[in-house]
Amino acid sequence: MRFPGIKGQIGTRDLTYRADGTIISGSAPQLILPESWQRSFFQFCNISTVSMYLEFGSARAHAVLTNGAVTSIVVDNGGFGFTIPPKVHFLGGGNGGNTAVIGTGDPFGPAPNTPAKAHAVLTTGVVTSIVIDNPGSGYKAVPYARLVNNNLDFIGCADPSVGGGSGLLLYPGNSVTENDLTVPTDQIAVFCGTSTSPFFCRYM
Repeated sequence: MRFPGIKGQIGTRDLTYRADGTIISGSAPQLILPESWQRSFFQFCNISTVSMYLEFGSARAHAVLTNGAVTSIVVDNGGFGFTIPPKVHFLGGGNGGNTAVIGTGDPFGPAPNTPAKAHAVLTTGVVTSIVIDNPGSGYKAVPYARLVNNNLDFIGCADPSVGGGSGLLLYPGNSVTENDLTVPTDQIAVFCGTSTSPFFCRYM
């Protein structure tokens, strides 16, 4: 934006970049934008005649709890394009864990004194399993399992095609916009079952 009366400004149009394109394959996801620390505006519009799915961030998983310890971790979305295994963090699940949240504890709640530890395993860029290094103890609720990309991997992303489309559904003509002082800077991917379908994307 421009502030009236202040000289030497550059309008947002001059700082806006484009990442428009078309769907390359109707059977595989594709990365639109990698993770970025500076992005402050993002807009994606489905300008095709078929539906598209967007996904943000890293792979997804959930923990299974037995007698206060994490006994297994189920990969819900293995993602794609990872070059380094993402980090696995367990959040909440200690005293005061919100058991009303189905399948997880409150990620903002306290953790037990002995939290679980685990690491992800990749197969051709996909998180195929998560190995428990320490099951932890003292969990009152299932902890929230959060996967975060390694600092050297900016492109590994959750797969919007999982389950026929688990990401944000955009019908033809629909769009999503993030415009604020700070917005998610996660990596972003798209999936569409029809190749050559066009989309509009801009960011800054």
